[in-house]
Amino acid sequence: MNESRKKIKQIFDQLKISQAEFAKKLGITESYVSKIFRSKNDIKISKTLIKSICYEFNIEPEYFNPSSSNQEPDIAEPRPQYQTNKSATRHADLLNKTREILESGTYYAAALTSNIIAFHDAVEGCETRSRQAVKIEKGLQQLNKIEEGLKRLDKVERDIERLKVPPSKKPRQTG
Repeated sequence: MNESRKKIKQIFDQLKISQAEFAKKLGITESYVSKIFRSKNDIKISKTLIKSICYEFNIEPEYFNPSSSNQEPDIAEPRPQYQTNKSATRHADLLNKTREILESGTYYAAALTSNIIAFHDAVEGCETRSRQAVKIEKGLQQLNKIEEGLKRLDKVERDIERLKVPPSKKPRQTG
């Protein structure tokens, strides 16, 4: 069992709660909790899961550093539990299912990965288009200012022309 898994097990043992409660607090499935504790293979523990554990159980993130000792974690008062609404629970379920599919290594994992990448690219494209739209808007504002300046310049030139004295009406100098 790798160090992260050992430390998660220590936290779980110190909490004295069921795997179902542990899973629910972290927004993961019971089967995943079971895999963490019983898997013969070395499963990868995500940084997100470690951050969730630290947040949920008020544990300092340094506890998971490889250089930290194997001493018992200092678990502070648990964070207050809030009622989750149905959509948040549904989203958590979907994320758990997505993670399970991605970890499965099946054709579905490859297809899902492809879709996630396409979605990311689309979002990134939208952000790029948004940034370009802002730049275009600023450019249009600058063009409007230039156009206003040209109009003022034309008016000034007309005023200068109007104020010029025609050559035939120049006063004669007396000497």
